[in-house]
Amino acid sequence: MDRIRRFFQFYAKSLQFHFETWKRSREIARAYRSPRQFHLTPTLLRRALIVAVALAAAAVLIAGASAMLKVIKAVEKRVAHSWSARKIMPAPPPARVSAREEGRAAAPDSLIHSQSVKAETTGAGKNLLNLQEPLVFCIVANKATKTLYLLQQEAGGRWFLKYNFSIAIGKNEGPKETAGDKKTPEGTYFVIGRKDQDELASIYGPLAYVLNYPNDEDVKAGRTGQGIWIHGTAPDSQPVVSRGCLKLDNSNLLKLAASLRLGIGTPVIIVNQPAFLDPVALVHSGELQSKREKILAAYADKEKAFLSMLTAWEQAWESRDINAYGRFYNDADFSGEGMSWNAWRQRKLSIFQNTRLIAVTLQNIVVTDFTDSTAVVKFVQEYVSSGTSSLNGKKLYCVKSGDQWKITRENTFPKEELTL
Repeated sequence: MDRIRRFFQFYAKSLQFHFETWKRSREIARAYRSPRQFHLTPTLLRRALIVAVALAAAAVLIAGASAMLKVIKAVEKRVAHSWSARKIMPAPPPARVSAREEGRAAAPDSLIHSQSVKAETTGAGKNLLNLQEPLVFCIVANKATKTLYLLQQEAGGRWFLKYNFSIAIGKNEGPKETAGDKKTPEGTYFVIGRKDQDELASIYGPLAYVLNYPNDEDVKAGRTGQGIWIHGTAPDSQPVVSRGCLKLDNSNLLKLAASLRLGIGTPVIIVNQPAFLDPVALVHSGELQSKREKILAAYADKEKAFLSMLTAWEQAWESRDINAYGRFYNDADFSGEGMSWNAWRQRKLSIFQNTRLIAVTLQNIVVTDFTDSTAVVKFVQEYVSSGTSSLNGKKLYCVKSGDQWKITRENTFPKEELTL
């Protein structure tokens, strides 16, 4: 009997030992269990499903609200555009409506707006860049000290010095007399053009201002030559000597250009005074203004001549007649956006055949460079068709062929680069 009691006591102790061992092992396992491990219980599953449903519902609501907001904005924009177009579009008198305009009666609002802008800006030179602004800047260059001064006129008429820069001048001393003498002229000149980097060899820097040498006094005195500019230098070089031009460091030239911008009509007084020079004392506003008006009047005549040519080019483009359009191009030596005339013509022909309507508006037309046989014309161009629209700057390089100007290069550029 005693033996049986001891057996059950031993067996009970054994069970207790195994239970305690199992219990400790569970506690140890729980303490060292990885955070990534978990047991998915029904409670956790229900909570996960509730969260997922809530997130899905929120996503649907956000997406719907976003789509609705876009629709509302589009409607508001359309209404605003339509109202704006109605406000600025005077109805043209019936007697002046051409067949060309009648064909556009059913055009979209954007096309109608484009027509309205054209009607308001065409005629009387309204879409030419306004150069008849008050005289603001004047350049004085002293050959003796190789210094260029930029003077600015305040509203009250007082001139003050804004900048002064070191310059290089012609290799040989004295005023310019003949072509190729490598001398810098002396006298009063005006900026009549601006050449940009793509029109220049690298030795002239990022841009160049063209002066009206020889002026009337030079012609009367029998002086010859041409091509006197204010320009920069080749990259990573300094101005040392020129062939007769006024040459600046490129950084200073860009600083000058930030003030002058297009620069047409800016006086440039070139002197040779070794003694102290007060550049302001050389500026006689009344005399400069009188000469400047003549310069700007002659320049406006050139612009008006190109306005007539560009108006006809614009109409040929809008007509979608490839032959009429092609008459304005020098097909033997044309390049545009990397294409020869044949490729350019083929692309335009495809557009003409697949586009129901084209409207082109030109604004702020300016001739930036002009000789007897070449010219560069810039303007802001708005192009609208049944499939697309754009507003950018356009540059045409033209050559004289007989008594007509032909386009030999055509490039687009950001409209912000055109000095307005």
